[in-house]
Amino acid sequence: MHSSVQHPDDVLLAGALEHLACYLLTGRTRAARRACMLLDCLAQSAEVSENVRDQCLRLGEVLDDLLPQDAPTPARPSVRPLAGQPWLVWQTVEAET
Repeated sequence: MHSSVQHPDDVLLAGALEHLACYLLTGRTRAARRACMLLDCLAQSAEVSENVRDQCLRLGEVLDDLLPQDAPTPARPSVRPLAGQPWLVWQTVEAET
């Protein structure tokens, strides 16, 4: 039986992966910065394993090194790869409510 209750760390990981995918598809630095932020939050969670923590920190550092440090990130609407499909976590949550 599958539980519909999501663990907070699962939501953080899903969000980080979604923003990473958005960055890889579009090159939007804002998506990469959000992925870094979520990976950092996940690495600080007391409930993740040391291996997951280390990989989150490593991926966050790699992403951060790829991004220009002085360029501002302009606000843009969210990208949806498939019309009508939620792309980011907040869109999924809004669609379910």
